Amino acid sequence: MSYEELVEKFSGRLKAICNRVYRKDASLSADDLYQEALVYLWKRYLDKALEDKTDSYILQGCYYHIRNYLRTAQKRKDEVSLDAPVNSSADLTSDYLWEISDNRQEDYFERLNTQLISEAIYNNGLTQREKEILLLLAEGLSTRQIGRKLSISHVSVIKYRRIILKKCKKHLE
Repeated sequence: MSYEELVEKFSGRLKAICNRVYRKDASLSADDLYQEALVYLWKRYLDKALEDKTDSYILQGCYYHIRNYLRTAQKRKDEVSLDAPVNSSADLTSDYLWEISDNRQEDYFERLNTQLISEAIYNNGLTQREKEILLLLAEGLSTRQIGRKLSISHVSVIKYRRIILKKCKKHLE
């Protein structure tokens, strides 16, 4: 069975599942959930994991995938690509801290003030390891590359990035 036939066969029931699971307070619509179910089906189809499965098994897998997708949606909002470089500039002169801050002011004096605060955070608010990670991020290394270079896991790098961002926000308040 081709993927198109699979989608045609399950489309109505998948939409019903997505409408039933959809939460009004979520940032995702039922259509977004339907698209996510189609992506899940596509991946399973490519892995040839659906060839000998029953209809109810396939639909139940979609249901559980959508439930898990909604459960972890909040966490994914803060997700960062592990392989994408954060900043290609090798010069730290507060540009990296400026770019990761949410408040981009166009006024020159406000930007200057932000750069001064960024330098103060870098010089006073960060541990040595956080400074190392920040410099490597500013060089454009990916999270995984930084982990390999510092002999720590990429998960630790992500945690350090969150700590750095928290300290930046705390310092700006």
